[in-house]
Amino acid sequence: MSQNFSNLNQDYLNQDYKESLSDRLLKASASATSALLTIASLDEAVDTALKIIGEALDTDRVTVIEHFYCPEQSLPCWKILYEWDSLNTISLISHPEVSQGTYEGIESWYESINQGQSITYLTKEMSEPFRSGQEKLGVKALHVVPIFVENKCWGVVGFDDCREVKHRGQSELSVLRIAANSIGSAIQRDRTQKALLCSEQERAAELESANSALRNAIAGMARLDNLESFLVQMLKESMEISGAHSGAVVLIEGDFLRYPVLFDNKGLVDPQIQRSRGLDVSRLSPELMDLALSILKSPNAWVVDPNDPRMPPEFVAFHQEYNNRSIRRIPMQISDRLIGWLGLGFAEEDPPIGKSFGLLKVLAEQMTMAVEMLRLSNEAQQTAIAREREQSRLVNEKQRTAELEKANKTLSRSLSWLAREEDLNKFLEQILLDITASLQAARGHLFVLHQPQRMLEVVARVKNGKIIQDLDLSEPAIFTAPFSADITPLFSMMEKQNLFMIVDMTQLPDELKDIAWPDSLEWHRQASYKACASMVLKTGDLSVGFLGLTFVDQQEIVEEKRQLVIALANQAALAILLMQLAEQSKQAAIAYEQEQAAAARVVQLVKANAVLKQTLDVLATEPEIESSLGHVLKVSSEQLDSPSSALWLYNSSTDKFYPHLVYMDNQIIPVIEQNIDLLAGKWIRGRKLASDLFLKKHIRERTPTIYQVDDASVVPPPLRRSLENMGVKTLLGIPLLLGSEVIGSFTLRFTEKRQFQAEELELTQALANQATLAIQLLRMAEEAKQSAIYEERNRLAGEIHDTLAQAFTGISLQLGVVKWLMQEGSLAIEPILDRINDIAQTGLAEARRSVWEIYPTAQEYSNLAEKLSQAVEKLTRDCPIQVDLQILGSEYQVSAMIGYNLLRLAQEAITNALKHAKATKLSIILTYKDVLVSLSITDNGCGFQPNLDNGGFGLLSISERSDRIGGQLLINSILGKGTEILVEIPLEEQKS
Repeated sequence: MSQNFSNLNQDYLNQDYKESLSDRLLKASASATSALLTIASLDEAVDTALKIIGEALDTDRVTVIEHFYCPEQSLPCWKILYEWDSLNTISLISHPEVSQGTYEGIESWYESINQGQSITYLTKEMSEPFRSGQEKLGVKALHVVPIFVENKCWGVVGFDDCREVKHRGQSELSVLRIAANSIGSAIQRDRTQKALLCSEQERAAELESANSALRNAIAGMARLDNLESFLVQMLKESMEISGAHSGAVVLIEGDFLRYPVLFDNKGLVDPQIQRSRGLDVSRLSPELMDLALSILKSPNAWVVDPNDPRMPPEFVAFHQEYNNRSIRRIPMQISDRLIGWLGLGFAEEDPPIGKSFGLLKVLAEQMTMAVEMLRLSNEAQQTAIAREREQSRLVNEKQRTAELEKANKTLSRSLSWLAREEDLNKFLEQILLDITASLQAARGHLFVLHQPQRMLEVVARVKNGKIIQDLDLSEPAIFTAPFSADITPLFSMMEKQNLFMIVDMTQLPDELKDIAWPDSLEWHRQASYKACASMVLKTGDLSVGFLGLTFVDQQEIVEEKRQLVIALANQAALAILLMQLAEQSKQAAIAYEQEQAAAARVVQLVKANAVLKQTLDVLATEPEIESSLGHVLKVSSEQLDSPSSALWLYNSSTDKFYPHLVYMDNQIIPVIEQNIDLLAGKWIRGRKLASDLFLKKHIRERTPTIYQVDDASVVPPPLRRSLENMGVKTLLGIPLLLGSEVIGSFTLRFTEKRQFQAEELELTQALANQATLAIQLLRMAEEAKQSAIYEERNRLAGEIHDTLAQAFTGISLQLGVVKWLMQEGSLAIEPILDRINDIAQTGLAEARRSVWEIYPTAQEYSNLAEKLSQAVEKLTRDCPIQVDLQILGSEYQVSAMIGYNLLRLAQEAITNALKHAKATKLSIILTYKDVLVSLSITDNGCGFQPNLDNGGFGLLSISERSDRIGGQLLINSILGKGTEILVEIPLEEQKS
């Protein structure tokens, strides 16, 4: 690399010297920066960069000078780090008296440099004594370019002209700023990398020390049968790590503190001497209990004064004897229960144990587990003794004693935090995850061996660093269900050898091919696994399980990792044994639990019968069926502690479900326009009432269905986010069934993850059936209502026929008389014509009255302003049109017929403007006056010619409706300008 830069430099020197100095400096800066980035050795890179710059600048000396602070100086000092000299130029860096110094006497230089300014000085212009020193070095002129690293003045690059004075302009020096900053950054970056490397090496050493201590602790627990011997070993390890010169293990046992292990500065205190001095047991006085429990309140309480008056006087004397000036306590606790502590005495008031504090806590946990496992061992021993007494006819006392001793030894070797984990299945999954991660295995399987059948069953799976909860169909079929451990001789062979076996699957020995489990070799081949590792999990001589690992590459496992896996596997074996012991203890309670469940079932049935009777009573006595539906919905929610629920009804014409009633905030809310603000964003999307059901599995399967909101395979993302924002975690869907027909649905929400007993679902379905009954009653009532309306309409039609027939018969007779009188030339014609007009007007009014009685819900159209506002909003919603609706005058009710026809007329005109006229602006003015009501609708659309046939615009319908209510209609339209429709209805017409 350096040779390449030498060639590059030579090429540079051979360039045309007519080239400007600035261009040469730019190229030199680029070459120098490239050298700093590409040459691995920092010293070689900086030397190369200085040589390129010096030769390009045609100077005699280039130096890199770093600033550093001295406590006795107000300004930084400086020191030459790197130097390049031309031929016959004196080297400065080899002379300590001139290679570093201060800014004393040249303070202004530092101020300029610190502000980012370059400096140029002739030697003869310098002040003494600096001038004389430079002249001795042969300097005729010097130039200084500041170096900034991370926006701070790091140092300078100096250029000395010794042969002759050369003019260096600020522009040329500015060009060199890039190279100067690159040099400073490269030096600082190299220092940072070396510091990080040093820090990582120190951290690695600390971790190695910690791992060694932990391995010793694990090995000690697995090897020792005596608890106090293990505590001695752990306390000794703790004192060596922390530098303490005395220590004790303190255990809380009932009303006493016991000190099973005590060290002074000479070593372990003999138990007899310990007892003789009263240092073995202390009664827990209230003051001593307060001191003991304070360790749980704050880490600050872990520090204790040896002269604390709450301490037993025997230990105060002990600490005074050995000059202990401070005590550190590390708690030994299981969950929130304090069982003791590890106490360490120090000669210093503030001992430096910061780095070892975490390891001390781990060792305290190891001792905690040793104590706890002794307790569990004793409990397991008692359980085993009771079981053996029940089976005394099958086994003798000698066998029972041997088994109890074996279980006791196995439990005493348990490790770390096993006793604190309540769910041992999760513990096994975590252990398997740790094993696969430590060896970078692609897959891992943990099997439990069920005795006495010797059946193996997979209890934990890990694939690609993740715990797998469900069955993996890609695995060998043998892994999906319990199978005999003796299906081949493989398991028995590994039991006898008692080793951690690693096999190269690409060069599998023939003896293993013959005894491999069915399908396992083919599975390894198809998945391209190159190696596998396995071992039988044992506690003592008892086999309890099997560990299997697979790898995508060949494996050479170092001894440290092998020992770690074996230690973790021993923890798994101990957990499996505890599970089996616990299972045996649980069997005695199963019968009792079944009796309790039967009693609870009776209570639930009584409760369900009471609820069903209550809702049936409401259905029988409540005259309003809607109220009955609301009651059923409310009771369903209360029975399951649901804060909110909804009743959905099915519309067969649209094949959709629509919300009908909502139970929320302890009230029943009908799903109608007036309640949109209450329901928006909760049970309806936006402000639209027509919201179909998202989840319909319970509809398809005709059975109650539980939907977990966090199940992405069931609940779509938009609905899941909306429900999670409302705190909903579980949904329950109940179909409303009428025979095989689904007529609706109950949907209940829950703010916690819920599962439901069969009795709860049965009760909810029964309540849903009552809601189905109420809905069917509503249907039947509606059918009866429509039948009555049909009969009434037939009656009114007959009445209309009779009244109109009478009126037109009278008109016909009168017209006959008029015809005869006209032939006779009589003057009595005018009164007859008046009578004809009166008869016609009376008949017309009677016809209008009778026809209007046929219109359903007629009275609601009398409030014209309200109905018009609703219609305009509905028609123009989501349309790209600007609407201006005005209501002028004092509002009053009009006849329902006028309101109905004016509303339909307005709807027709608005539809024309939107559909045909392509209008962008629409003005609607409803005016109330004393003598008339008027409606004006104006748009800026394409317009039309009123004299042409424009039936497509609905003008005929508008005209007919105006005539029907006695209105005056004016239509004014201009092509390209728009259309205005004005209709006025005289008040007299309204009154008629």
